[in-house]
Amino acid sequence: MLNFLSLAAVAGGAVLSASAPAMDSMDLPGVKLGMSREAWSALPFPGATSARARPICSDDGTAQSNDLTPSVADRKNGTVLCAYRELIGRFSLPTTVNLGPKLRIQHLRFAFRQGRLMRVDYQVSVNAFDDVTARLTQRYGPPAKLIHDDVKTELGAFPRIRQVWVTSSAWIELVDPVAPFNQMGVELTIKPAATGRKAS
Repeated sequence: MLNFLSLAAVAGGAVLSASAPAMDSMDLPGVKLGMSREAWSALPFPGATSARARPICSDDGTAQSNDLTPSVADRKNGTVLCAYRELIGRFSLPTTVNLGPKLRIQHLRFAFRQGRLMRVDYQVSVNAFDDVTARLTQRYGPPAKLIHDDVKTELGAFPRIRQVWVTSSAWIELVDPVAPFNQMGVELTIKPAATGRKAS
């Protein structure tokens, strides 16, 4: 979810360039929606330097992790999930990425379809809610959708807020909270190109 990435749209396998916001300290350096899986794999690990951290994907035989198991919908459309893991022997450990003083990202995942990056999602502490929403609003204006509801937990119902920002090429959704309910989820999803739109 939240990541101030440069955005691009994909149509028929061709990347359509979109006007991208300037990079800042919250960006994952070099990551762009619509980029190829090969280009993503070649990027350096965005967190603290680690000789053990490397990209792994749900289709390469090394992803022994529940969060890299594609959903039914992802399997149907051929989506491959990727992430960074620290490999120690035969063990694969999750990594965290710091994108600012209040943004310590966990469960960072990249979803590829037909070899192109279609979605980025992750979790960050609910304590970063004000900072994240302020930055998104500064860049994209007020959210296009704001929903208040409740989420059921073992401790009862928690109030939940969903906000969606819409750009010319992507949806950005923030959900606060998500399990384990001290985290909020952020997701960027590429928008399908309009029918008949030509690649430029």
